Amino acid sequence: MELQYDKNGVPQKPLPPVDIELSTGPPIGVLVAIVAAAIFVFICFTLLTTTCLSAPTGLYVMQAVHSQNVKDSVILSPSLTGFHVRDEWDLFEPRKGVFDYTFYDTQLSRAARLNKQVTIGLYSGASNDPNWGNSPDEFAKAVAALGTRYGSNPRIDAVHLSAPLVTDHSQEMYLPSSWHGTTQQAIDIWDQSIDEFNQAFPTKTLVLDLALVPDQRGAITKAVDEYARAILGSRFSAIVCNLKAGTDINAKHIVELERLRSEGVTVGAEMVGPSSDTARFGGSFSKAMSIGNSLGCQWYQIYQVDVTKSTGLRVASVPEPPPICLLVLALLVPLRIDKTKSHKPTKGKT
Repeated sequence: MELQYDKNGVPQKPLPPVDIELSTGPPIGVLVAIVAAAIFVFICFTLLTTTCLSAPTGLYVMQAVHSQNVKDSVILSPSLTGFHVRDEWDLFEPRKGVFDYTFYDTQLSRAARLNKQVTIGLYSGASNDPNWGNSPDEFAKAVAALGTRYGSNPRIDAVHLSAPLVTDHSQEMYLPSSWHGTTQQAIDIWDQSIDEFNQAFPTKTLVLDLALVPDQRGAITKAVDEYARAILGSRFSAIVCNLKAGTDINAKHIVELERLRSEGVTVGAEMVGPSSDTARFGGSFSKAMSIGNSLGCQWYQIYQVDVTKSTGLRVASVPEPPPICLLVLALLVPLRIDKTKSHKPTKGKT
């Protein structure tokens, strides 16, 4: 072995040979395959939760709150995409921490049996908050419970947003007479609800029922709209709940709906009532639909007396999903588990 010398020419004792054991890890090809698979899963998940989401389209017939008052024969109409299922917070959670899933379970099972879709809502606010408490934090727990049970149910096309304290007898944004807080406090409550629904239903379209509050300038409404756009992105949809044949397209809430549509938000409309109420509706059902279509509405919630009148009526066209979305859905949807199959309905009101 050749001797090594230091800088002064003094020979150095050679070091003993060292045996180096090469790593026995996986071949490079396996590592490449793992990385490629991880990238593919990430891309699929991103596509599935953004551009490939199922959004509400077409017509949904409305049932009364906490009531199955629309017959199967009506829901089976080929003109309907599905039906609207809605319950009250005080009925869904009659006692703190005790949730009654009976109504939602029954209606989602019915949707599966009839091969129809649903939009769902949980009414909160002055007329629907439980007597035992109505704080935003308590409502957040109810929303979380709803999402845990139904968040991945493929029958749900959309979930309506709602908030405690700052709504009245419906999901629209009208402030109740009992509200004495500030504009910013109302905005904060809505923003918290949007966060909770977003977390509970991360792959569902979330719907805001527009109403201009606290006045026609809509400071609360517009702030909440912008927050929903920022947080939900393409999963945000907005509707007005008083479409009729006599709708004034220059009304402030309609102008706000059009503003959102022009900025890429999916919009829809709920009829103000059945067209048989001629004094309130102001004309024909087809006229109301024509106005809605001119506003770019892609989905509607209608009353059951108008289902037969909806046959053959056009709904604003909805862009077809790109082919890559169909491929992703074909690969991933069979892996999803319908959680509702593993839950037994609990006893409760019918």
